[in-house]
Amino acid sequence: MKNTIIRAAGVLLAASMIFGGAAATASEATSPSTGTTSSTQAAESINREWVLNPANNTELAALGTIQGGSQTFDGLTIDATANGAKFAPRANDTQINAGTIISIPVPAHTNTATITLALSGGTTTITADAGEVSSDNTVIALPAAESARTVNVTFTAQTYLNGIALAEQQPEPEFPGTPTVAAKDTNWDFTETGIDRPAVQGLPTTTKASPSTLGRKAPSSTRVLPRQAAAAILR
Repeated sequence: MKNTIIRAAGVLLAASMIFGGAAATASEATSPSTGTTSSTQAAESINREWVLNPANNTELAALGTIQGGSQTFDGLTIDATANGAKFAPRANDTQINAGTIISIPVPAHTNTATITLALSGGTTTITADAGEVSSDNTVIALPAAESARTVNVTFTAQTYLNGIALAEQQPEPEFPGTPTVAAKDTNWDFTETGIDRPAVQGLPTTTKASPSTLGRKAPSSTRVLPRQAAAAILR
C-alpha cells in the first residue's frame, strides 16, 4: 500500500512538471519563420494628432477654458498660469493667448520628426525649447532622439488652432542601384573561311574567297585590239 502511494505521487509530480513546462513554453512568443523565441517588440510609430476643433472632439468641448492654471488634456500639458495666458476651445477651433505653454510628448524616433500647428486662420508666433522653428512659426523640426522627451511650445502671440500633429519623417527611398553588367567573352573567326573575316582582296563582302584564289592578283580587264593590230601581231 505504501509503495502504491509513493508511485502515485511520483506520477503526479512528473505530470505537473510536464504540464508546467508546457505552460511556461506556451507563454513565450515563438517566431513562425525561425522557431526561436523573443520578447522584443517592433517599435511603434510616433505619429499622432491632437484635434483642437470642439465640433470634432467632444472631450475638448467638455474641457472648457483653461486660464490662470494648468491642466493635462489627451497627453498635452497646458500651462496658462502666465498673465493673460488662456486656452479656450471655441465653436470650431481653440483660442490660445500669448504666454500659454503647451508641452507635447515626443517618443524616441530614428528620423527627423516634426510638430505641425494647423491654424484656423491668421498667423502665429512661437518659441520652442527643442528643435528648429520654421519661418512661418507653424512647424518645429526635431532631430532624431534615442529617448522620449517633452517639447515645450510657448505662444508669444494670440493664435487660433485646429490641431497639432506629430509625425516622423520617412527617409527617401534608395536608388534602385547600379545595374550589374557581367563581362562576357566573345570570339571572332578570322580564318580563311571564317564568318567574321572581312572582304578579302577586293572581293565583295557577300562573296567568300576560296582557298585557291587567296594570294593571287585579281585579273585585269581584257582589252579588245583593232583587227589591223591583231593581224600585225600574227605575222
